[in-house]
Amino acid sequence: MSYWSKQRPTRRSLIKGAGFGAAGIAGAVLIGCGSDEEEAAAPAPAAAAPAAAAAAATAAPAAA
Repeated sequence: MSYWSKQRPTRRSLIKGAGFGAAGIAGAVLIGCGSDEEEAAAPAPAAAAPAAAAAAATAAPAAA
């Protein structure tokens, strides 16, 4: 008899192997679905424009 025919996998080893496999797949999904874009930097220039416009509107009547 060969080595593989003598050894039967136990229930504990099958559950352990399934757990490692699921953890590996979950890690690959998290890495693969990550975003490379910087979303926080895009709204910053748009938010600065209304503040500058408001400052110009309040400064104009004082100068006149």
